[in-house]
Amino acid sequence: DYKVQLEDKDYLYIEGFKLIKNKNNENKGYEYLKKSADLGHILANVKLSDYLFNNKQYADAIKYLEVADKNGYLEASELLGKIYSSRSNIEYSFKDDKIAFNYFI
Repeated sequence: DYKVQLEDKDYLYIEGFKLIKNKNNENKGYEYLKKSADLGHILANVKLSDYLFNNKQYADAIKYLEVADKNGYLEASELLGKIYSSRSNIEYSFKDDKIAFNYFI
């Protein structure tokens, strides 16, 4: 049943990931990943963060990574540490050595 699938966080994650990866319909892929993340799918938070970061929506990307981090996803901690310690030319500067240090410990 299609309606049931749209409430299944795993289905939404897989379909959203495929749509974005294959560039078939990135808007629909974003919607699916967002709904999956909102339903508690940790990897959806990470993939959504990656998508948002690549689209220069840095504050939202960090928000989703922080959810994954709080749920024990170690790679999210590492990515957050890298973002906060970054000296790159990101439009919106998140440079904060104290915050970065907390993610690396």
